[in-house]
Amino acid sequence: MYFFSTLLHNMSGHEPSPLIPIDKKKFLCIEYPGYVKRADRAIKTLGGESALSEALSNNDQVQLRYRAKDIFSHPINGDFLDTCKLLAKVTRRVKKKKTTGEVIQDDNTPWTIQILGTVEKTVRFRALADFQYIVPTDDKIRQLKEALDMGDVETIVNYKVPDDDDDFDNLRNIPPPAFTPIDAPFNYGYKQNSPVLRVRVRQPDGSYKIKLVNRSRYHGNEVTGIKYDDENIPSKSWHNLKEPSTELEKEAIQAVAALFVDRPIWSRFAIRSNLDAKYHKYITKGLVHSAYTFNTGPWRECWVKYGINPKADPKYYIYQQIDMRRILKEGLTKRVVSKKTQVNSNVAKPEAPIQVPNQNIFDGKAIPGSSSMYQICDITDPDFTPITRNKDYIKEYPTKFGGFFYKCVFERLRKKLKQKYGELIDTGNATPIPNIELGLADDIAKEIESYKDNAVDEEGDEEDDLNRSANTDFEKAARDAMQATDHGEGSSKRLQQVADEYIDQLASVNKSMANDLEDDIDLDVIDDFEEYDEEESDAMDHDEPDSQQEEQQKLIDEDVEMMD
Repeated sequence: MYFFSTLLHNMSGHEPSPLIPIDKKKFLCIEYPGYVKRADRAIKTLGGESALSEALSNNDQVQLRYRAKDIFSHPINGDFLDTCKLLAKVTRRVKKKKTTGEVIQDDNTPWTIQILGTVEKTVRFRALADFQYIVPTDDKIRQLKEALDMGDVETIVNYKVPDDDDDFDNLRNIPPPAFTPIDAPFNYGYKQNSPVLRVRVRQPDGSYKIKLVNRSRYHGNEVTGIKYDDENIPSKSWHNLKEPSTELEKEAIQAVAALFVDRPIWSRFAIRSNLDAKYHKYITKGLVHSAYTFNTGPWRECWVKYGINPKADPKYYIYQQIDMRRILKEGLTKRVVSKKTQVNSNVAKPEAPIQVPNQNIFDGKAIPGSSSMYQICDITDPDFTPITRNKDYIKEYPTKFGGFFYKCVFERLRKKLKQKYGELIDTGNATPIPNIELGLADDIAKEIESYKDNAVDEEGDEEDDLNRSANTDFEKAARDAMQATDHGEGSSKRLQQVADEYIDQLASVNKSMANDLEDDIDLDVIDDFEEYDEEESDAMDHDEPDSQQEEQQKLIDEDVEMMD
């Protein structure tokens, strides 16, 4: 093989360049990212000749460590690239002065070119260097690591874990194997958030101030919610509700309000089942205008018309909700996933939501809808009506767990209802439940007797019973005291007797309330989460701001100039 050192000139009378032979040797080129003074030290930073040979044979990466002796040094990765190069050796003999060693310039000295071989592989370092951290040489962890690498048995055997009483100022920040997995530069592609606008807001003095306004910021849904134990019943919304912005939203608010005329308490699922599909997007908008919600208790997650206290009258027991959510089993989740994989992803989605009426009704025959919570009035299954329609199972005052139902009655109702609900979900058919009232009369009698003996703690319900009984006795004692003061002679003696009776009753109540702890009843886990509504969630992203934000937005609308 031969190499032309220069290009041949055209036919101008010049002699052609000489032919230079090319040796058959092959070389590896390393584009070292640094100034190399000693080649042997540079090769050590690459792991040595053996590491280079192994990486070349396996077409693997070459690791460059500037601190070759530091085991915690993070490498820079280099890649092998196919190249087509020639390794040329260019030499020229020069003369030097014997006294000073200075090179004597002689332009007539010829240059000699020698092609040593070809370069078919080149190592290039284009990766970003990782962050580096130098661990002190006296650190015990570093010494242990070095001993493990060097096979120093004595140091390994003598190593002891530092005590807690050691120097706490030394944090011993041992670096991880890599601080960042990114080793190649990339374009971040920063872009300003499109909903954020730069605006000029006019100030009271007439000047302008630059501000950033986020047009799509999330705002609350302005729900008025209370806990079961709260005594303050909302008569109207606790938020400054904004007027509807569209005609469809206004119609949705009116449609929801019409439902609360005939029925004072609704679950969200029942509202959705009885509302036209075109209004589903504005369900929350309509609900906050007409009702408040309970966060705990027998009417949890139900919407109650403003001004109505369901705890005050037993007639509202039919609106209590029963939660039948089940803990998912492993097989059930796998079955759901497998069914999803069978669905054709190319099937077009309907443009409008499908309206399925009466999904909030549990009749024991139809497969339940997407909700696992039902109100008592929506349970029409004949197997359960002997309990839900029987006034003998209703108390005069509610409790947090069972509402107006006796505890044993509510547990029986929920257990059997959950059983049938599960059968309908799993198989599509449910076994009838005969004689659901069997033994309830005896259970109620025992429960009433247990109240008297103060032997059962119904998660705080018995405390409510004792408080109610105590309040009744206290009111009676107070009335007797007031009557005694109107009698003239002997009134002070009678008042003293009434006061003594009051103190005795108070002591007995406090004593009984201190000994009313029992084990918790065995109930299924009930999650306190509201059902997810995808369409409603999308609508909530565009809810309007609160009152203070309204004023600021109004100011911006009036006094803002858009900036380019």
